[in-house]
Amino acid sequence: MITVMSNRLIERKAVEVAAGDHLIVNVRTFAFDAYLSVVSPSGAVTGNDDWNLSNNHSHVHLIADAAGVWRVRVAGFDIHQFGDYRVDWFTG
Repeated sequence: MITVMSNRLIERKAVEVAAGDHLIVNVRTFAFDAYLSVVSPSGAVTGNDDWNLSNNHSHVHLIADAAGVWRVRVAGFDIHQFGDYRVDWFTG
């Protein structure tokens, strides 16, 4: 598990994932409406805004179709939104 706190408008993190592994990413914030994107090594994007109708939580759970570096991106749903947030990811 890795946790990051930031007040930047957008954050990019690299996660090494093996093919067939689960990748679970959660973003939580009370400062803004976060939008989470997970980008595969091939460039395919899986995104989420408002997990379970919550403006405070975005979530992606996928099974990696390829090994390599996956990118985790966090941004405000609105370009003018930013603030502190927490991002956690788990692989395996």
